Amino acid sequence: MRQFKLVLIGILLFSQSCRSPVIYKQGSSISNDGSNGMDTAIAEWLEPLSDSMNAEMNVVVGYTPLDFQPIRSKGRISETQQHSANLARLVSDYTLNWARKFAQNKSLPLPEMTVLNHNGLRNSIDSGYITLGQIYEVMPFDNELVLLVLSGTQMIELFDYLAQIGGSPLSGAEIYLGDTSFIKAIIQNNNFDSRRSYCIATVDFMQGGGDGFTMLKKPKRLIQTGVFLRDVIIEEMKLEMLHSNGAIQARTNPRIYHHHEP
Repeated sequence: MRQFKLVLIGILLFSQSCRSPVIYKQGSSISNDGSNGMDTAIAEWLEPLSDSMNAEMNVVVGYTPLDFQPIRSKGRISETQQHSANLARLVSDYTLNWARKFAQNKSLPLPEMTVLNHNGLRNSIDSGYITLGQIYEVMPFDNELVLLVLSGTQMIELFDYLAQIGGSPLSGAEIYLGDTSFIKAIIQNNNFDSRRSYCIATVDFMQGGGDGFTMLKKPKRLIQTGVFLRDVIIEEMKLEMLHSNGAIQARTNPRIYHHHEP
């Protein structure tokens, strides 16, 4: 039933926005080039369902006076782009907050940082009221939040890869990047120690090597939460609305710093 609902949501969102193909898992998509468009019979079948689904997608889950923007560029990401990616910081902070509560409740290793991928954020959040449908547009993927225990060597491989691509959405850490390798990392206010292991929160797409994160494919330990990242964001956004002054606040602290090697 849940899968049917997600498919219907995807069809409805796509028919309204016409911005991008309906995508359910990062790395795969459903073509929508007109060669296999909905015929009249399907449209008539969907019509009685669309009103109730649209009503659900219009439910307000938050409010912000700010615009939250993803990074939209090809090639290595610049430090300026990283600093302007306030949507990436918001989502990564929500992810780490939720993951730490999940781990603590189940007596699991406590995640110390989050690393996500910019390509997973597919739309912006404009100022004003934030609806459930907007969150689905930002995160249309059914990617599960997972916890990984990585060795110090695997962490170095991760940081070096971040240097090569220019950075990624982070929470719980600050990383100083050279042109091809990392220079310094601070995790939970402590200098990175290559002699120990770390627990990180990410998504199953990246753990499987997606977007080039192959160093995550064989962690020392893999913990599946069974929860989609999109649902984590919705839950954490609602919590912030309850405990804030009635608006989602910007995360202004930088996490990525570039240092150009001589």
